[in-house]
Amino acid sequence: MNGVDVPADLNACDMIKIRDAKLQYEELVQQGDLSQIVPLLEYQMEYFISQSVPKSVVQIVILDLFSSIFRLERRRVSQLDNDLRLPPEEYAEVMRASTIRELFQYAKEKCLDISRWIEHSQNSLSSNAIEQVKLIAKTEYANNISLKNIAEKIFMNPVYLGHLFKSVEGISFSDYLLKIRLEEAKQKLIYTDMKVYQIAHNIGYRQLDWFYRKFKEYTGLSASEFRSRYGNQNDKGDM
Repeated sequence: MNGVDVPADLNACDMIKIRDAKLQYEELVQQGDLSQIVPLLEYQMEYFISQSVPKSVVQIVILDLFSSIFRLERRRVSQLDNDLRLPPEEYAEVMRASTIRELFQYAKEKCLDISRWIEHSQNSLSSNAIEQVKLIAKTEYANNISLKNIAEKIFMNPVYLGHLFKSVEGISFSDYLLKIRLEEAKQKLIYTDMKVYQIAHNIGYRQLDWFYRKFKEYTGLSASEFRSRYGNQNDKGDM
């Protein structure tokens, strides 16, 4: 079970108890709701005691819980790989516990510690990741970039990164990139005599019709109208 050794003397009933507990914990971990693990631990502690569940079963449940948290968090945010793991001393601490209550108390304290650590680490990683995404967008907007290939560069899950970016910046990455490109197009229309198709290509658009449509949606003017109104010179032949 996720690398946790199962004693050979466990019966089928004990194995079912372990499986059911594991499923309940993993559901909460996958939802990112570690705070709800503590009430579940308290409930299961009373249940296991009332059912005279062997301490060895509880030890497996606790170790498997820790293993699940670490594994699922590593999968969600790959930068945690090097820091978030089950140290040997944690395993030893679980195995040294003399009672089921002692085991569950240790598990509750550890889950709270892990939850705080993950929150702190993700806040730090999140801030750094968003700044990296924005920097790449600002410096490589002329290339065929996407959130997916940026996520690969900074070793993050693209779906998670997309949700994170929108929660922090208030807009999707695609809208953020569009804004950067169109603001650059405005500058080029005002301060250069580049042709419109050259500007479109220069800011990362290979389809001119797409650029025309997005520019007018963004400014309320066509590229030629914008240049005529705000440009330093009227270049009637820019088309």
